[in-house]
Amino acid sequence: MEAKTEILVQKLEADHLPSIATLERNCFPESYWSEDQILSHFSSQHGIGIFYKSENFADKILCYILYLENAWEIEILRIGTDTNFRRKNYASLCIRNLIQENSSKTILLEVDANNSKAIQLYRKHGFQFVDKRKAYYENGNDAHLFMRQGLLQ
Repeated sequence: MEAKTEILVQKLEADHLPSIATLERNCFPESYWSEDQILSHFSSQHGIGIFYKSENFADKILCYILYLENAWEIEILRIGTDTNFRRKNYASLCIRNLIQENSSKTILLEVDANNSKAIQLYRKHGFQFVDKRKAYYENGNDAHLFMRQGLLQ
């Protein structure tokens, strides 16, 4: 008999810390957040993740978004996808869920100007370029700021 598996989007909690920290190191080897930074984030802010749930294995986080939230806007700080599960639309699923759950809020993010795949993903979900920060990153690359207006704007 085949084991039942499913893909779920759910809120991340502090007990997901080890999995998120591992993904951070794999996704951002040059600039990953430490476990302390992630834990600090969860003390006052939020995240969502895509979970692979299986009867035979512990839940596995495939993709995550860490973000800041207030009454009128959200700022996406981190998006990471397990390298073995990229190009399977998990980041899109996470972003879509965040937009649907917060449709009245403006969503902001910044991205390395040279990260064309991420920029394409954000444009696909209605984000528009609004500004540039010259030489923002340690490597000298510019940051592009993107925004998606909420429904009430």
